[in-house]
Amino acid sequence: MIIALVTTENEGMKKSMLRSINCAALNEYSLPCGKLLVKSDSFCDEAGYYWCEEHKKRGWLMNYGVRHKYPAIHFGKFAIGDGKDADLWKIVVVMGSEEMINAAVASLGLTGDDEHGEVAS
Repeated sequence: MIIALVTTENEGMKKSMLRSINCAALNEYSLPCGKLLVKSDSFCDEAGYYWCEEHKKRGWLMNYGVRHKYPAIHFGKFAIGDGKDADLWKIVVVMGSEEMINAAVASLGLTGDDEHGEVAS
């Protein structure tokens, strides 16, 4: 009988949990960004990852990978992907250093002018 009891407070908490999510970024120690986001107000890339404002450019980079079928790209001392494996892109975008992410975004000409990270014209 006790298992069947559900209060409106618990229901409200469940609904709130369904509407919130953590930023996908991990720092250099593999610790999560820690920012709790409201799904409806947050940037979600085309691979389904949510990003806070600080890490939004990671989502732009992921969108580039999705749209171009995860190509192998080289920029400065960094590289992403092998043109075959989407998981390599996902790992790099989620766990890559800020230096690497910034270099990739700059090299590809991705800009914040477009919410989807389109290449600047």
